[in-house]
Amino acid sequence: MATRCQILFAKNRPFEAWLLIGSVLGAALTGLACEPSFSALEHWWFPALLAGSISVGAIAGFFCALVSAPFFLTPLYRLRAIRNGAPFQQGDDVRVLTGPYRDVIGRVYEVWTDRGQLRIDLGKEARRSFEDVFSFVEVNRETGVESAQTPPGGTG
Repeated sequence: MATRCQILFAKNRPFEAWLLIGSVLGAALTGLACEPSFSALEHWWFPALLAGSISVGAIAGFFCALVSAPFFLTPLYRLRAIRNGAPFQQGDDVRVLTGPYRDVIGRVYEVWTDRGQLRIDLGKEARRSFEDVFSFVEVNRETGVESAQTPPGGTG
């Protein structure tokens, strides 16, 4: 059974949270830098300028978070992949943690270590449409389990 932490990483929530925090932080710092006060609200243009500045700060914070994410989040994702059983090899049995194939156990038939991805045997249709490609954090190594489960909507 997958843990909450595995599910969070499989759904890419740390990256989404990183971008949200960057945007909020950028907006907050920009708002504080404008030094808003009640006396400044007497002028009609100040609230518009403040809103525009905060919007620009949020966008700048988003892009700063986007640029800095690989430096801060890559080690976390690598650690999670190791905890999920990486490095994976051809022939390993893995359980899918998220998406339409959640809880399906399949056998790894191709591994791209440099990309942190692998392909799982989920049937001919999944192979043809590349629905069988998962990152290392989207799967968990299964031991002592046969990959005999039929994927949803597939014949095997």
